[in-house]
Amino acid sequence: MTDKIEAQAEEIFDTIRAMGVQGREPDADGNIEHAIGPMTSGILRGIEDGWFQSEIAESAYQYQQALERRERRSSASTATPSQSPTSLRSCG
Repeated sequence: MTDKIEAQAEEIFDTIRAMGVQGREPDADGNIEHAIGPMTSGILRGIEDGWFQSEIAESAYQYQQALERRERRSSASTATPSQSPTSLRSCG
């Protein structure tokens, strides 16, 4: 599972770095200069383009769909009876 998460993170990092080079011209050696670095440049581009917000929205949508298909459980559904609001009311 850790390898899978690491691979997914690397894909995201690659996407962010790629956003940092969009619209930039390579120098004579084929390198693209970044005054603030390729990752930071990509992060700023992602913010400006709304990429992060759309990724978060898509993830939330997919999670909600999985909940509705009962493929995932919300953290609220995993509470023990001693953690539920009704058991707290019955104690007092």
